Amino acid sequence: MGTRAGGISSTSHGHRHLPSASFFPFAAPDLSGDLLSSAAQFALRTYLVECGSVDVTVDANAGSLFQGTVREVVIEGNNWRSRKDLTCVSLRMAVGEAALDPGALLTERLIKLKKPSDGNAQVVFSETDFGNFLTHPLVERATKEWAEEDGVQDTKKKFRFDKETTTKNGCVVFFGQWEDSERKVNKLRYIMCPSLNAPGFVDVTATCVSGECDEREIETAERAMAVFFQTLVVDLSGARLSYRSMLIENDRISLDLALEVVSFPPPQSLGMI
Repeated sequence: MGTRAGGISSTSHGHRHLPSASFFPFAAPDLSGDLLSSAAQFALRTYLVECGSVDVTVDANAGSLFQGTVREVVIEGNNWRSRKDLTCVSLRMAVGEAALDPGALLTERLIKLKKPSDGNAQVVFSETDFGNFLTHPLVERATKEWAEEDGVQDTKKKFRFDKETTTKNGCVVFFGQWEDSERKVNKLRYIMCPSLNAPGFVDVTATCVSGECDEREIETAERAMAVFFQTLVVDLSGARLSYRSMLIENDRISLDLALEVVSFPPPQSLGMI
């Protein structure tokens, strides 16, 4: 399934790198790592409804910036809530060396990346947070595209996650509903666990809790849900997060994600979450 800019999708195909830029209208001529850190922190705190902490570290100085290099960028935070109710217990995103366009920095006051920069991210959800994630508008859009394009259902049916989420024995338990054109609903209970035999994969079992599901439909739903999470990509028009692995301990769901940044930082993504 292809990936659309600005959304969450599930894909195993390649993608294009789109040019992007960020603008700091209050930036002084002597840009520094500290100034960029402050700008990014200000943007995040302005957008978030709640945040226990926000910490942005940019390893660079004026000399390296004008030469077109940032050595590392790290964003960390606790207890975040976005305006669209995406929440988490904690997160950490880090990218390594980034190549900037020094000409754009000097003449246009824009921070442009010459090429995408790679890194990693860790997000920790509570049970409630994971339910908020599953029912977030970006995920709702992605599940519709995934279900239709990957042949999980015909185009007359609708799929959506429920908010109810729990953890049990190292697995996360959640629910999804299939609604056909006649408004008949099948509700399935999914149990998803990190695979013990194949790192980076998940094992999914499904049970029909309401409606009528035959064995073939349940098996198809199990395979499709595993593929959905294993190929999950969060695309925020500047930062792409791709699923790598999952750890579930007690009531915490931790996602390890690959991070690719095509704009630094991507404030235009904040309005989407």
